[in-house]
Amino acid sequence: MKVDSKEKGNMKGKNRDFTLIELLIVVAIIAILASMLLPALNKARNTAKAITCTNNLKQLGLGLMFYVDDNDGFFTWMDVKKPTTLFWHQILRNSMSDSPLYDYSKGRKSMLYCPSGDYCNESGVISQYLTSYGNVYYGPMNDSRNGHDVNINNSSTKYRPSKITQIKKPSRTVLLAGSDRVSDTRDLGVGFYCIKNVSSFSSVFSRRHGAQTNILFVDGHCGKENTAQLNSWAQNAAKDIRYRARLTW
Repeated sequence: MKVDSKEKGNMKGKNRDFTLIELLIVVAIIAILASMLLPALNKARNTAKAITCTNNLKQLGLGLMFYVDDNDGFFTWMDVKKPTTLFWHQILRNSMSDSPLYDYSKGRKSMLYCPSGDYCNESGVISQYLTSYGNVYYGPMNDSRNGHDVNINNSSTKYRPSKITQIKKPSRTVLLAGSDRVSDTRDLGVGFYCIKNVSSFSSVFSRRHGAQTNILFVDGHCGKENTAQLNSWAQNAAKDIRYRARLTW
């Protein structure tokens, strides 16, 4: 079969390579599409992390309620010094030895760590007091109404925990929340086992999820609040009336 010169020209045109200009146009189009999609993908990823964080708090809340049921209605201590130093999550873990998820040594696999935060200090060490979630310092785990017990903790600012029947407003009482350490900039962003709700603070509510903090309340439900306003309330609660109608410890 004979192919005329016109058909040969058409075949050559179909098989020709891209020119540099055409290639640059394709790359530019891909870059534009990526710039449009990446923010949406980042937002979706951050939303997923925030949901995981909320789920962590709910699971910790269930664990704490199991502890309350097994200990005559009392919450865990915030921390104890005798016979050895333990923090609230370690006390909880020891009471639920069949639940390895409470083990802080598991890093990001543990429900003690928000996926949006760090879990090691600058030396790469996973410390037992550097967790993503802290209890409010003067709250259900450290109730000044219940006095000291020097046989467990000889600190003048450490008290017995609350009994659940002492919590008059469980749906408004903060039990745990996203925390951040501020006394040591090396560990900033890692989290802390408690949140100081006094004027001399070394740890605060964390803003890992934009400008908001996830909170677990005594009744088991979770919510989120503006971080800056939370910290203002925590450090000056007597004067800050913005949250007194809705939150307490």
